[in-house]
Amino acid sequence: MVVTLVSFVLAVAASFPLARLLTTLIGRSFLDRPLDFAYATNGIGYWLVIVLLIGTLASILPGAQRGEAERAGEFEL
Repeated sequence: MVVTLVSFVLAVAASFPLARLLTTLIGRSFLDRPLDFAYATNGIGYWLVIVLLIGTLASILPGAQRGEAERAGEFEL
């Protein structure tokens, strides 16, 4: 779970300057002027929930699969 949270923090830290840069570059290349920049802060909360769900599943599923593999070994001749 620590790796999940560290990746979330790094992604949020990189998202603001990259979004600002891309907004400027795309606006100048298509409209010859920079676009108005608006950062959706509620997206940070949504992304945290998604990342935590993925991290939790990534932690739980290998353990569940290991149990199935051990049970499958019981049926070998």
